Amino acid sequence: MKRLGGALTPTLLWTQQSPGFIDLDDPILVCETTDFLVEGFPRQAFVDFVFAGRAVGEADFLAEARVTFNSGADWMPLTALPVLTAVPANRWAATRGSQIVDLSVGQTARFGIRIVRSGGSTANLIASDCAIRVLVGNRNGTSSPYDQR
Repeated sequence: MKRLGGALTPTLLWTQQSPGFIDLDDPILVCETTDFLVEGFPRQAFVDFVFAGRAVGEADFLAEARVTFNSGADWMPLTALPVLTAVPANRWAATRGSQIVDLSVGQTARFGIRIVRSGGSTANLIASDCAIRVLVGNRNGTSSPYDQR
C-alpha cells in the first residue's frame, strides 16, 4: 500500500522569480522549473502560471506555458492560443494561464513561461514578476502505477 500511495501522490514543481526588465522584441523564457524525470508509469502535468509586468508606455505581450523534453534545446507551447495582455502606461498588468500535458515514461520535462511582444506597441517591461506551478500526478495508461516487485 505504501508503494502504491507513493506512486499516486502528486509531485509539485514550483518556481517564482522577478526577471526585471524584459525587451519584448526578444522572446524570453522565464520561471523555468527543475527537470522532472518520468519513471515507472505515465503522468499528467497540470501547469498553472501567472506573469505580471510594468511598462513606462503602453505595451502588449503574449504569455504562454512551454515545455522542453531535451534540456531546453527546443521549447514547445502547451496551447495554440497564448494569453494576450495589455499593459497601460505606468501600471502593472497581470495574466494567468493553465494547461494540461501528458508525460510518458522516460521523458524528462522542464516547464517555463514564454513572453514576447504582440501588436504594434513599442514599450518594454521595466519590471516583471512570475510564478509557475506544475502538479505532476498519475495518468491512466497501459501500465500499473506501482513497481514490479
